[in-house]
Amino acid sequence: MRSREIEHLVKTGTKIRVSFGTVYIHIPSETGISRVACVAGKKAHRLAVIRHAIQRRLRAAVKSLPSSSSIPSYEMVIVASSVKVREMEFQDIIGELHNGLTSVYEK
Repeated sequence: MRSREIEHLVKTGTKIRVSFGTVYIHIPSETGISRVACVAGKKAHRLAVIRHAIQRRLRAAVKSLPSSSSIPSYEMVIVASSVKVREMEFQDIIGELHNGLTSVYEK
């Protein structure tokens, strides 16, 4: 996703708080394709190496989400605001993302 698309989604998407940050979701996707952006700013950690590790972990969690035919395409921006995501169990991250996605879709 491009930065202006991320900014648009942050302004117009549904905001969900999770233990490691904030998730902005828009269902269904305007393009018909599911897209995800993971953001970890300096607030999450001052070292770029750690921020990139956080982003890789979040992307892997999104790829591991159970595929559901009931949820159409979506656009999601995950903003990590703490290092807590590095310490969390991988299944807990997936669970929080899945719960957020389904709660938005059911509204």
